[in-house]
Amino acid sequence: MPESALGVVIIVILLALAFDFFNGFNDAANAIATVVATRAMTPAAAISMAAVLNLAGALSGTAVAKTVGKGIVDSDAITIEAVGAAAAAAAIWVLVASRMGLPVSGSHSLIGGLIGAGIGSGGFDVLVRSGIEKVALGLAFAPVAGILGGYLVMVLLLRLSTRAGPGRINILFARLQVLSAGFMAFSHGSNDAQKTMGIITLALAVHYRWLEQGRALEVPLWVILLSTSVSKLGTNNSEKPAIKHQIISELMFL
Repeated sequence: MPESALGVVIIVILLALAFDFFNGFNDAANAIATVVATRAMTPAAAISMAAVLNLAGALSGTAVAKTVGKGIVDSDAITIEAVGAAAAAAAIWVLVASRMGLPVSGSHSLIGGLIGAGIGSGGFDVLVRSGIEKVALGLAFAPVAGILGGYLVMVLLLRLSTRAGPGRINILFARLQVLSAGFMAFSHGSNDAQKTMGIITLALAVHYRWLEQGRALEVPLWVILLSTSVSKLGTNNSEKPAIKHQIISELMFL
């Protein structure tokens, strides 16, 4: 294995970890905005909770990582440089968005970068249609499900709390907000943190030609541990400007 080729793999891994770090402190604000805006938790306590649950979520499985690793582009047709370009594009965009306080989807940033780099590297033939359709369905139905689900839950809560006093309602919903923020942080870990695992695994598969050797595309343990650690580090260092913008947006609706 030439040293230059190994150097490219290392660069791709570092770019993927940079995306993981930036994505961690961007999405931390999304998860904890409500509990900080309503003062159910202090920013420090909320970030600590999000970091721990992000880590737990990232360790909960590798299904999403495998989708990214083999379900978006053909690892036998794409180049290692294209994988690096995808990781770099996603990392830069998430960093810029975080500095501006914009809540963005790191998942779709990375998927979009992978599709664009794949097309630029080997044309449309390198794309895996079934995997991209799965991502597109999630992108299309997520806002609809969120709006409909939010409406139904709100109607239900209003009916259940009609006769309750303001004091009791504030105490109850402060606790429920902590629960919902924790669940969102766990979901972020189980979904977004695995994108980095998928990119690193794809880079390894492309470089070592795993599929040509008949080897299944499995996420190595060291990739899981490295990715989850960097994501947790990014969450712990969630920047105050991003949280501030999230809190302001939440307060507009209070």
